[in-house]
Amino acid sequence: YMALPEDLDKLKNLRFLNAMRNDISLWDEAIFKLDSIEHINLKLNALQSIPPKIKHLSTLKVLNLESNKLQYLPKEISGLENLETLRLALNSLTTVPAEIGELEELRFLGLQNNQISYLPKSFSGLQNLRNLDLSHNQLYELDASWITSAALEDLKLTDNFLRKLPESIGNLKNLKTLILSDNKLERL
Repeated sequence: YMALPEDLDKLKNLRFLNAMRNDISLWDEAIFKLDSIEHINLKLNALQSIPPKIKHLSTLKVLNLESNKLQYLPKEISGLENLETLRLALNSLTTVPAEIGELEELRFLGLQNNQISYLPKSFSGLQNLRNLDLSHNQLYELDASWITSAALEDLKLTDNFLRKLPESIGNLKNLKTLILSDNKLERL
């Protein structure tokens, strides 16, 4: 396996860490001591989980974990109180924890190409979310209760199993892009 250097925590001013396209399978303890980190890109690695200690990265604004082997998100993800962008495409997620709704600063959430079949009602807490990509998942329906984000501009739902859309989709007053290709819709 490959891990990040143990003395990474000595880089007290580090704001941007890009270690994409490696064979990283473990999170080094040092990463959770990066007090100033704002952007972490670990795309295209071999991570199978996110440790609960992720909550210590409270300065983080961008987290890219696309193309790993993640099967779940820890509830401690809610500790990322400044997170604006969360990229989790191309993993093996089947759901997201209810605590995701506590990420009040989140503006972009990429969950495409997973096996998500259910979204928690707490999604309604994502009031600043502007871009949500749920393409290529296993969604059969959308719960009307979380479709409340007035800020949402782009909603991508390509290649799911949706048969209908909730009427509450009309509440998305700022929606500019709605992609519904390759579903099972019988009417709009």
